Amino acid sequence: MNFNFLILFLEGLSSEILFFMRDYRFISLQKLKPFCIL
Repeated sequence: MNFNFLILFLEGLSSEILFFMRDYRFISLQKLKPFCIL
């Protein structure tokens, strides 16, 4: 088992999840913006 590859894989996966969460939060804020104006 190559632990270096495993660590790199986990770091890449966590960064992808963080980017996804940030983008999802931004998209949800954009969708909710018209409702906040009303």
